Amino acid sequence: MISMKKTALAAAMLATVGASVAVAEAAPIVNFNYSGTFTMYTPSGAVQGGVAVNDPALTGTMTMDFNPTVGSGTASISPSVTFSGFWWTAHAITLQATGPGTVHAQMLFDWNTSANILVDVDFSMTPTICVNPLNGCTTPGDTFSIATLDSNGDGVPGIPMTGGPFQGFNASFGGTAVVAAVPVPAAVWLFGSGLLGLVGVARRKKSS
Repeated sequence: MISMKKTALAAAMLATVGASVAVAEAAPIVNFNYSGTFTMYTPSGAVQGGVAVNDPALTGTMTMDFNPTVGSGTASISPSVTFSGFWWTAHAITLQATGPGTVHAQMLFDWNTSANILVDVDFSMTPTICVNPLNGCTTPGDTFSIATLDSNGDGVPGIPMTGGPFQGFNASFGGTAVVAAVPVPAAVWLFGSGLLGLVGVARRKKSS
């Protein structure tokens, strides 16, 4: 019986260590604080009338698996001014890396009486402050400049919307993303739970 328990314990620890190594080798999950601008362009490239060119107090967050080719994540943004007289919100924002330094964002806009307007944006993330390039510029305080790309080559930043009241218009974002914190890798928690399991087994064995 004792031998079987030792074998089971060894297998559990092996699985824990193996999972820890796999997670440790994965790209870090990075949290960003974002501040920047929002611009809506008409199909001809003019700024939509009736609003300021930029919303200088656009703020939000980004959380992303910082893998340059397959990383993904989520984001949030909050405007501080109305657009054409109405407040707008963006939700269900997802992020997907498309290459080193480029990310595709997809989100849903609610504006006036229109809801769930699909918006796609490709943007670049260029490091402007980077303490350690070897860790992918993921040190808290590292800073990236964000700029919307001209995805279809028509000379207007953004991707034309295909639905809602702004069909053919481009939503463009710019600004700065600052690394807020890199959470403790899951490997640490896995390894810690494995050690706690060993301590518990040792105590039970000693009491018996």
